[in-house]
Amino acid sequence: MDGNMLEYNIAMHKKYDSHESFCVNKHVHEYVNKPNVTVAFAGTKYVNGKDTGMPCIIVGVESKMNVGDLKNDDLIPEFIGGVPTDIIVFPKIHSMGTCVGATPNPCPPHDEKYRPLVGGISIGEWYGGSCTLGAVVRDSTDQRLVALTNNHCVGLQYDKAHYIPTYGLPSVVGGKMLQPSLGDGGSSENIFGLVKRAKAMKFGGADNAVDAAVVSIAVHESWFSVLEVNELRPYPFALKTDYALGQEVIKSGRTTGIIPPPVTTVLDKNATVRVDYSRGEGGIQNSATFTNQILYTAASRMTNSGDSGSSVLANIGGRHFIIGLNFAGDADGIVGVACPIEDVASELGIEEWDGNIVVPSTAENDIWLFNRRYVRVGETSDPVTHYVGESSSSSSSSSSSSSSYVP
Repeated sequence: MDGNMLEYNIAMHKKYDSHESFCVNKHVHEYVNKPNVTVAFAGTKYVNGKDTGMPCIIVGVESKMNVGDLKNDDLIPEFIGGVPTDIIVFPKIHSMGTCVGATPNPCPPHDEKYRPLVGGISIGEWYGGSCTLGAVVRDSTDQRLVALTNNHCVGLQYDKAHYIPTYGLPSVVGGKMLQPSLGDGGSSENIFGLVKRAKAMKFGGADNAVDAAVVSIAVHESWFSVLEVNELRPYPFALKTDYALGQEVIKSGRTTGIIPPPVTTVLDKNATVRVDYSRGEGGIQNSATFTNQILYTAASRMTNSGDSGSSVLANIGGRHFIIGLNFAGDADGIVGVACPIEDVASELGIEEWDGNIVVPSTAENDIWLFNRRYVRVGETSDPVTHYVGESSSSSSSSSSSSSSYVP
């Protein structure tokens, strides 16, 4: 992406919000899956370097080619669904599940061992590369705490009814997860949980909403913080309507650490993106198309391989909210793609963690929660619910069975 594109982004922030104006996705799907096309989102049309203010569908291509060198079926029309198009150069988007950062130590301190588990730290599947634990959240199905990350970070579960990629599994449930990852020095002693659930991805051109998965974790090894953000209270989930284009965002990733700097802003909230999941091979078999995605950009690198799974946060009204889950970006790291957190929550069956903790009846006789020791004083067959306020320093019972533990 060149300087002109960055200037264009800044101008567009002030002029156009695709979410409120017209739906791109229903028109562009067949074009995003054409060779050379990487992304499509709403904007305003530029002619001879000047903004006309006319709403259009921006189609990003890896490189502009002569019309004569393209097949008729690969051409982008002047209008899609009655809306004019504007073709720009936009980098290819890759998943970011393996670290290729600078040497000698590309990702301190996010690649170290952390207990309790927090967002922004290195994790990885038993035989896989390095990714990021986005945040500790709550499983809506049983109220247990789980670690949130990307599907491709836990082994890549694919939908076998569609194209089957060159790597991945029809199911990843039960897979061992390490913190830190194997590549960051993790071993069998660093298993922190098992893959509990993943949203299977469809390859070959079908629509996807999220790249997301959750991992089981021990309640006494959990914390709602995100490394280097350090806001000592839970992070709520934000809706797209809670923020606008141009919103500044931060993320805490295994490779690039805390971002910004550089200043990073939302470019679009409903982009259609084709993401390459290949490991050296290309083609539709290894590409997955995602709709209604968050695009965010910066003037220099703000994401890198290994940052997959990072929570993208925005300061809204003086408090940080999670707005999305980072899963892809361009090779230069100045474009990031995140699944909107409301879609992740809906598709994966999770919710924000407000401090409520459910302790299973099989827990040890004494456990540590938020640096306080709790001792079992009675037996119960029911889960024990324990509430921790935003200050993380006080607690109170929220169910009759919680009296079986006392501090």
